[in-house]
Amino acid sequence: MLLTHTRAMNPDAPYTSPVIQAALNQAKQARRRGKHRKAMLLMRKAAFEGQENPTLWTRYALSCLRDGRDDEAQKAFSQAVWLNRRQGNPRRAQVTEEIAEKARSGEFRH
Repeated sequence: MLLTHTRAMNPDAPYTSPVIQAALNQAKQARRRGKHRKAMLLMRKAAFEGQENPTLWTRYALSCLRDGRDDEAQKAFSQAVWLNRRQGNPRRAQVTEEIAEKARSGEFRH
């Protein structure tokens, strides 16, 4: 937990969990190959592994949108908003809420 919490507090730091880093790398490769479902599942793995990290939940939500899973994206956005608020990041929570609202309205397609 401490490793992912450290990453949540400093989003520019590298992910220290090898499981998370591997999932992110594989998701990036899958996305480049147009395999959005595989990328989404790998992002889900990363989000669940780094469950206290709102950035991972936001990235998972965006992957869900790419794969057409709008309901799942909204759940992931909600988790990211909640984590940001709990960790004292109200501005990040607000931005995430704005992205989620754009996704709900169909304005935001990633």
